[in-house]
Amino acid sequence: MLDKLKKIIKDYAPLCQNPDLKLLDFEKLIDLNKLKKSDKNAQKLTVKMERLVKKITNLEQIDIISSLYDTYSEAITYLQIKNKFSKIEYLESKGSSQPSLPDFKCLLIDSSHSKGIPFYIEVKTPNIKESKKSSHKQLRKQEIMETALNNNAELDAAFKKAKQKNKGQFVCVAHVHPTPDPLSPTRQDELKYSGKINRTIEICNEMIKNSQFVRDELNFMLFNLTRIEKSVGYISDDDLVPNIINPHFDRYPKIDSGFLWHVAFGHKGYPIWGGTYGSPLEGHLEIDGILVQHPEYAGIIFLAGGKEFYGFYNASYICNAFNSNHSESILTAITGGKINNDLNNYGYLYITDAVKKINATDQSR
Repeated sequence: MLDKLKKIIKDYAPLCQNPDLKLLDFEKLIDLNKLKKSDKNAQKLTVKMERLVKKITNLEQIDIISSLYDTYSEAITYLQIKNKFSKIEYLESKGSSQPSLPDFKCLLIDSSHSKGIPFYIEVKTPNIKESKKSSHKQLRKQEIMETALNNNAELDAAFKKAKQKNKGQFVCVAHVHPTPDPLSPTRQDELKYSGKINRTIEICNEMIKNSQFVRDELNFMLFNLTRIEKSVGYISDDDLVPNIINPHFDRYPKIDSGFLWHVAFGHKGYPIWGGTYGSPLEGHLEIDGILVQHPEYAGIIFLAGGKEFYGFYNASYICNAFNSNHSESILTAITGGKINNDLNNYGYLYITDAVKKINATDQSR
């Protein structure tokens, strides 16, 4: 599989770019390949990826390559969470005729829950915003490919030069022009910080399927933001809270709204402060957050930067014998403690040192 993927990128890099292929981390693929001999889950994921790789004959097969990256996302998520739980099983779909299932069935046993907490995780990797209309969807795909093909001459020359310089070594040439922005197609309002929050909620919500929800059990959605994080911007602990004072803005501090908190818990009409653009009051939410629209979920997790997990849950969550305490335990195990809820009960943990100093100065006056 690895050799075939390298050959695909090597052969087609001078002609075209594909955003998903560019995001593949071969070191992680090598780790997965080594693990498959002793790990059934890694073996299932590797076999699934190998089937998809065999189908790729050219870079116009965007749907196949997209499915490949979705499976890759499940695989790298597994590599990062497999040691956090007592048990974890990859539930591979058996085909369109069989009921859909979440990606992982897990069991957490800790000091507070000696019998263990069973739960499910569904991994989603938000992609470029597309209309549900097939004709518009195809046009969007063609737009991406045409933008990429416009780089032909520059990429071809760069590839040949790099190949001559690095004889006998695998060479992958970076693209010249940026990939189309997934969250900011055309409208000016979508370039705003509030617009990016609105679009992210919209994209994530469209990926949630009732068929992948197990009734009467704890269900979590895990969103890998790799495909869109360049548009979203840098994600940090500050994004776990509703709003935070940013002390590094001109002469006076200003308020910034937490990106992830609003994606999870924002309500239509909520004011959005700061961000990258414009005045302090930057805009308003046009749509309810994910856990507002889907309170049936025990929580959601975001994977940012390919390594940092952030978890959110509703403080009032109840499902049969399960409640928000179970959600909190599971999210803490996954994220290492980077969690918050709709009541912002853990917001105090993410106040930066600079803000603490400002607050201390104010209190001393």
